[in-house]
Amino acid sequence: MKIIKQYHNSYLLRFDRGEEFISSMEAFCTENNITAGFFHGLGACGKISLAWYDLETKTYDTKEIEEKLEITSLTGNISLVKGKVFAHTHGVFGDKDLKTVAGHVKKMEISATCEVKLDTFDGTVDREHDNVTGLNLMK
Repeated sequence: MKIIKQYHNSYLLRFDRGEEFISSMEAFCTENNITAGFFHGLGACGKISLAWYDLETKTYDTKEIEEKLEITSLTGNISLVKGKVFAHTHGVFGDKDLKTVAGHVKKMEISATCEVKLDTFDGTVDREHDNVTGLNLMK
């Protein structure tokens, strides 16, 4: 991951071929003491783990996809879960036939590049477990 530009509390980041997005974004935020933010991006990936959350069972249904996909829309936020940086990420991905898949991104390996704008905020956003939904919600 490379910082292309930084202006005040905003970064333009480039993730390169072979990088795993979620762990790289979390490592960058940890190293730079970023504990609150929002990001969006685009690019291409080759391996992805997408999930859909079932509110009734409070479990994720996860699908592994291994094919060349365009990252048509990537969006997420940065917060803390139990003191650790968490990159909550969702995305929409298109295949060569222009069909799309979407969901909660658990893992994503970049196949060409991923260009991301990250806006950071002062302070910290924490998450805590919510018994009704089973999710770690912002507090």
